[in-house]
Amino acid sequence: MPELGQTIKLFVLSILIVIGLQVKVGGDTIENHITDWIHGSRAVAYVQDVASGGVIVIQDASRAAKGFIFDTINGKKNVESASRFNLRFKQEDNEQSENRTLRRAGAPEGDE
Repeated sequence: MPELGQTIKLFVLSILIVIGLQVKVGGDTIENHITDWIHGSRAVAYVQDVASGGVIVIQDASRAAKGFIFDTINGKKNVESASRFNLRFKQEDNEQSENRTLRRAGAPEGDE
């Protein structure tokens, strides 16, 4: 039951804030003044630049992953470059992988 009381209190507080933002000061509401201030802030431009860069990174990574999966499914074994980051994806043949595992285990390379 205390949760219901807290919910009602927060609802009333929200209504009071919304009503308070509709008060006109200098011909515009407080809400409009706040909106203009946020849109004119330099911090918003920096955040927008960072978000744009993040979108580009996600698009490049998605494109690289799709290409890698497509090539893997189609059986291509060539080394492919992924996007502008020049990431290299390749499949090792089993012999190289086995040799590396044997070296880690301490066995000589020629023994199998």
